[in-house]
Amino acid sequence: MVTPEQQESLRKIKVIITDVDGVMTDGGIILGTDGQEFKQYDVKDGLGVTMARKAGLKACIITGRKSESVTIRGEELKFDGVYQGYFNKVEAYQVMKKEFGFEDENYLHLGDDILDLPLFGIVGFSVSPADGIEQVRTEVDYVTTTPGGRGALRETVELVLEAQGKLDNIIKELTTFD
Repeated sequence: MVTPEQQESLRKIKVIITDVDGVMTDGGIILGTDGQEFKQYDVKDGLGVTMARKAGLKACIITGRKSESVTIRGEELKFDGVYQGYFNKVEAYQVMKKEFGFEDENYLHLGDDILDLPLFGIVGFSVSPADGIEQVRTEVDYVTTTPGGRGALRETVELVLEAQGKLDNIIKELTTFD
């Protein structure tokens, strides 16, 4: 359940930042014998990104790894920024902040592991998937009911849209066909 203070913080969110491995995926990485990397993404999370963008929010990825799969998924979902290879996620965040020009309180970060901890202390709202590591779950503002790779990003988007009073309109927009 979200507290009134958390609701107020969620109303200020303009940018949703997500990690990939363990958040948009279940954390598993399949490597082929030729070195090709495979990741499995949940379509519910993909629609969540679409919902966020339709509501006027920006959506970005910051990940410590570099992967062609992430590039493809980022382009497919029209993420506003895909920052790969940033072990120091605060460094990528600073680049993003210069690009978008919003205040720290306008950013939400969804992450599951220790590399996300420094960014949690800066952004306006922090979220962990249900299966994020304990050090992360105890530091964030909100823990989703769903695990990484199984709708945690979608749940986070809906949390923001609900707080901002936009969720019902976005659902109606996506499900009304003339």
